Amino acid sequence: IVVGVALIVPRLLRMSDPGALRSNSIEVWAEILGGSVLPIALTALVCAVPAMVLSVRFGFSLLLVIDRKMEFWPAMKLSWQRTGMHFWSCLGLAMLTSIVVASGALGCGVGILFTIPIGFACCAVAYETLFRSAASPAT
Repeated sequence: IVVGVALIVPRLLRMSDPGALRSNSIEVWAEILGGSVLPIALTALVCAVPAMVLSVRFGFSLLLVIDRKMEFWPAMKLSWQRTGMHFWSCLGLAMLTSIVVASGALGCGVGILFTIPIGFACCAVAYETLFRSAASPAT
């Protein structure tokens, strides 16, 4: 937001005709939006992809530390290894869970009370599926 304001405000101040903003001039709005929103959107896209990959690959690290009482770095390694074998499934689950939880924000946020536990349950089932030890019987 700060970067967007920093890009838009100087353009607005440099405009020779302040009344042009009130008009429906497509050229004015294209200059403002194309010069500021497009770079922000591209930067967000470039940063979002690695963030999603790292989030999916390291997403179960905290659960491994809590459940198996592992140290930090071994838990990160194990999470990276196991999710690497099932990356696309984990990514799809993460995206679907995010959509479900975000949909709970609709309707004044009351739905979040129901969708966040559903999201946590999805993560717990995925954790159990990926990290179930071979010694424990499947239930």
